[in-house]
Amino acid sequence: MLRETPRLIGKPVQRIDIPSKTDGSARFGADVRLPGMLYAAVQQGPIGATRKRVDSTRLPSSARLVQGPGFVAVVADGWWAAKSALNLIDISYTLPADPAGPWLEAAARSALAPGAAKAQSKVRSDGNERLAYEKGGISADYTLPFLAHACMEPMNATARIADGVCEIWCPTQSATIANWAVAKALGMAETAVVIYPTLLGGGFGRKVETD
Repeated sequence: MLRETPRLIGKPVQRIDIPSKTDGSARFGADVRLPGMLYAAVQQGPIGATRKRVDSTRLPSSARLVQGPGFVAVVADGWWAAKSALNLIDISYTLPADPAGPWLEAAARSALAPGAAKAQSKVRSDGNERLAYEKGGISADYTLPFLAHACMEPMNATARIADGVCEIWCPTQSATIANWAVAKALGMAETAVVIYPTLLGGGFGRKVETD
């Protein structure tokens, strides 16, 4: 059996996407253009909130309002036209009883307070903690604020539905999960959905999500 001599293993090799990312020819999700394409600008409500009112009286006739569970969108012939029209809509929400905030940290501290563990199952407990601290243990608390998991390239996708097939161009970190989500949303078979993954301007796991 003949075996080819490895040509790349153990050698410094440049990334093959460097030229296109340098000269601007690389196509990210937001760069996709199709004939007759329309653009949508989307506003999602706060997590756990319920949409209470949508006042679209100022919406121009050149734009179309689309509402779905958890989002309001405006469709127009250009992204800026869609975004500008979306800004003219007055949307109000009813916030959940416990929106994300300082109470989350307070709840975590309460769960770690002396005696609290008796009412809860321990995740892990190894060794003699009391003896370790008597010998000179170090105690420290670390907290992080809520941070926007914002990628350089916003969440986006381009879709074309024709002849019973849905094609999706998107900067996704999981083409499989995207396929499942699109098929479910449109009531189509997974075999009728084609995903074309593009380059993505930052992901960090955020672009595994299918919103």
